[in-house]
Amino acid sequence: MTAHRWGLGVNGAAVELDDLAETHLPPGGEPWVEWVARDQSRELVLRSATFDTAQDAVEADGLGRRLLASVNAMLRLDGGGPFTPGPVFEFVPDGPPRRIILATIDASFGRIIARGVGIVIGPDGSVVEAQPPVPTRTQRMLDAASADPLAADVLHHLSLADDWYEIYKCLEAMGAAQESARKKLALQSGIPADEIETLRQTANYYRHYKAYKPATLLPLRDAKRLLPRIAGAWLSARTKIP
Repeated sequence: MTAHRWGLGVNGAAVELDDLAETHLPPGGEPWVEWVARDQSRELVLRSATFDTAQDAVEADGLGRRLLASVNAMLRLDGGGPFTPGPVFEFVPDGPPRRIILATIDASFGRIIARGVGIVIGPDGSVVEAQPPVPTRTQRMLDAASADPLAADVLHHLSLADDWYEIYKCLEAMGAAQESARKKLALQSGIPADEIETLRQTANYYRHYKAYKPATLLPLRDAKRLLPRIAGAWLSARTKIP
């Protein structure tokens, strides 16, 4: 059987998919994405050694969805995504990849991305050949988080942080309930410790409902703006990847 047998299709806006393929997860790092031809179009497929333990398409789908959630969490730090899972792809040695549909999820997207393409010219006027690909920051952080249960936990909750419960769980995973940890998060993120505490107290109030009401309550939109900044700084410090 072919090495790296499985992959998961990735759905999103065309400009976001191009950005994912060219900027965040190009071949040469782990995980990566690649284009697969389909009729007159093409589909983007998430690939990873993570899939190698899957015995069938159902297992590959589960592994892929968890990995895509981590990818979404990382891209959330930069305002990118989100992406939704597509069909499972089985890569076989004797033909094109097999497309296996297990479920369909639709979503809407919208973002404008500008990108430039350059050619390097050497001192003698000749074109300098491109260097071998190296893992991107996104790939290096995902790889580091995959070996660190706490970082993986933060990414998991960040990927779901559209409600107060997940926002609180993400903060909790970073230790924000402790004053010393909040001070450290403040130094890492540049967000004042008292603002981080207001965010934590607000999330705690709404997740329990009718719990102790803090003097100041943050709107959800502000919480969703602050959390990626805090989590991004924490992950960078945790993985030692600037």
